[in-house]
Amino acid sequence: MPAKSPNQKEVYFACRSIFRGGEAKRRRLKAVSELLKKNNDLIRHLLVKHSFPQVADVVRKLLELQIFEEPSKAQRLFPDLFQSSQLSKDQRMESEDKVATCEVEALATAASSKNEDDVLSDKAILADVEAVAERISFIPEKDQSERVIRSQKKKHITAKDTVPLDTPRPHSLFPAYLPYKLQHHVLTKVQSLLEECCWEFSLKWLPQIASELNWDCPEALELNVFTPILAKQGTTLPLTAFNGDGGIDQFEAFFVTNEIRHAAVHRLRISAAGIQRMVAASIRMAQTLNDIVRATELATIDRELACCIEDMELNKQFLERRLDDQLEALAEAKAELLRKEEQAVVAMLQDDEEHKLYVSGVLNEKLSSLNDNVGKQSATRESRAAYLEGRAKENTKCAKGDGSDDGIARDAVKAHARDSMIEDGVNDEESPWLDPVDIEECVGWF
Repeated sequence: MPAKSPNQKEVYFACRSIFRGGEAKRRRLKAVSELLKKNNDLIRHLLVKHSFPQVADVVRKLLELQIFEEPSKAQRLFPDLFQSSQLSKDQRMESEDKVATCEVEALATAASSKNEDDVLSDKAILADVEAVAERISFIPEKDQSERVIRSQKKKHITAKDTVPLDTPRPHSLFPAYLPYKLQHHVLTKVQSLLEECCWEFSLKWLPQIASELNWDCPEALELNVFTPILAKQGTTLPLTAFNGDGGIDQFEAFFVTNEIRHAAVHRLRISAAGIQRMVAASIRMAQTLNDIVRATELATIDRELACCIEDMELNKQFLERRLDDQLEALAEAKAELLRKEEQAVVAMLQDDEEHKLYVSGVLNEKLSSLNDNVGKQSATRESRAAYLEGRAKENTKCAKGDGSDDGIARDAVKAHARDSMIEDGVNDEESPWLDPVDIEECVGWF
């Protein structure tokens, strides 16, 4: 009998990370099998119950239905994979609230943890900016600059975006986090693209500032220095410099990109949603600065990041739903064990009561039998005593009448008593009437 084909939902869930993007357009069985073999670890649990050709055939059918290409089709075909229970949703919200509290505390700690060198560096940067601004008729007020920087920290670094590395994870699997090494790699790449974008923009539209601040390469430019200059000086640049109206509100929105550097310096773990917001802000900044090439590269990063996060969240939902099912089954098993425990206790008590009744019956029966034997023996003794007394008198009379001596009469009484006891089934050891002393005493009565 041929083995049963694997479940489509199980195959989709196991292979959704393999067949995405361009790989989801494969249709030939050979090409599908080659990619599955390269990612054998992801389908190993399927191969325990099913053969490799069966799994590959199901994957090919799902590819033909475009299940891997279009998430909406996957949601219609496997709706339970994309749904969370109300309990999971509540736990997720509670977990995110707890993480938010931790992140706010982490930001406060990070903001107050600058050492002396950092403070001197910040003062030097601010002095350079003020000096350059004075020469180009751009004179920002120191208090205003500090207010803008403090404002962007409070406004754009959201509570759900950052958490220190040593913060304990909540019980819920949400919110989703990338491994820190991957997070650092993504943010470093985004920061590098932004620095290149801003550096080229400064060379073209703010050359004097770039020269005075020694921005001779993209790595020399710092985003947290460039963004306040752009927010103020951008209003004096021609509209052709920007892909948009170039308003001050638009430039202030770029302060969110400073969080990329802030997260790297203070080693804060950023939630996946927070990273997405940073990348989205970086795309808008590159587009506004008319850097289409880097905006496209950032958009590619954003798409790959979105696929990764979607896959992580789908897996987390599946794991939480599986845990809910396991906990429900364990609760039912626990309830059944409690019922069996109660039944075992009741059975023990019943058996104990039955045994007590049985022992009581046996003991009562023994006591009743003992009372009957005592009564019978008492009646027998009285009747035999009367019988012996009468016979002894008769034998005595006979003995005296024919001149026999007392010895003959005594022997006759003993013999008669012994014969009477034997006939009643009483042996010599059991009957006190066979005691020679008693018989002698009875004969002595006469």
